[in-house]
Amino acid sequence: ITNSGDPQHWAWKRRETARTSKHWRFCTVPGPLPWLTTTDLEILKENAEVASEFTRLHLNRWVTSEDRLASAEDLAACTVLPGPVPPQPGVQYVISADLGLINDRSVTAVMHGEDAPGGRKSVLDYIIRWQGSRADPVPLGEVRDTIAALSEQYSRAPVVIDPHQGALLAQELRSAGVEVSEFVFSAVSVGRLALSLHQAIRQRRIELFPDEDLAEELGSVRLRKNTLGVYRLDHD
Repeated sequence: ITNSGDPQHWAWKRRETARTSKHWRFCTVPGPLPWLTTTDLEILKENAEVASEFTRLHLNRWVTSEDRLASAEDLAACTVLPGPVPPQPGVQYVISADLGLINDRSVTAVMHGEDAPGGRKSVLDYIIRWQGSRADPVPLGEVRDTIAALSEQYSRAPVVIDPHQGALLAQELRSAGVEVSEFVFSAVSVGRLALSLHQAIRQRRIELFPDEDLAEELGSVRLRKNTLGVYRLDHD
């Protein structure tokens, strides 16, 4: 039993299960509450921190929060590719690598840029993940070999890597003839990344293929602004 919330919240999936299942009795009451006057609603709307708060709490509608990196609708609109894109001649690719060993996953993505009527757009060509655990950490040798193979496959694409945990991997890739540059995740650089990705998704300037893990990951990220006015990425 709850008022409406954010469609990216886990409660939405439970709600939809109940709504569509023959084993549940589902009931929803539209807002606003019948005893609230027009003046009451105006006051509540004025005092809501954001518009979505009023819409959820008092109109009982499921709406995406303003601080979401991407709404479900935006992600669906960006998912226009049928699947991973094989390498094409004459295209300049870039590979990004973010390493995790136990709790965080290691992720490698291949992307390229294209000119489009609305401006430059980014295309996700391929993505691969490794999930480790304390008993079985991510096999970094396998990650290294996969990145090297992808670089060779995608026109000797350069690799961008987070040096925090990737210094040794970067050295080994360079020894294998792969061009590697480092991207340092600082408060300022992460803020720039957050806003750029947010705008690319909202403006449909990024093309994705169906990937449930990626959609769930992007849909559960929030943009937060700190006291210095710098944005950061928070995860649900």
